Amino acid sequence: MTDVTINRAKAITKEEVGLSELNDLFEYRMENPYMFTGKVETVIIRIDADQFTQVVDWFSDRFKVVGYDAGESKYDIELKVNLNSFTFWVLQYSGCVEVLDIGKKGETSYRNRIKETLEKALEKYEEDE
Repeated sequence: MTDVTINRAKAITKEEVGLSELNDLFEYRMENPYMFTGKVETVIIRIDADQFTQVVDWFSDRFKVVGYDAGESKYDIELKVNLNSFTFWVLQYSGCVEVLDIGKKGETSYRNRIKETLEKALEKYEEDE
């Protein structure tokens, strides 16, 4: 690299980027596995028991175990997360994670949003066939 320029950008405030309520950086990091802004909501996921450590690694102690199915070896986990950010986490672990419906049902549910995202991704791979 030879022709490099460093630009000094003016710092902006938390309010200007929509983070006016950010008081605890650790909590923000736990609620936003990827750095997106947006509303934090409660979601429940079901995860394979052998992947439970992924929840601990990503969310520390900021979750609740709300169910366990010994027959299927799956945990139900309640988290407070930014859904815009959490979508990418769910997609990353889609082989071992399922979003459960809470609150909204049907087409407007977060579970349905994940389903539609996965269907669009699958379409890209089915086009060649």
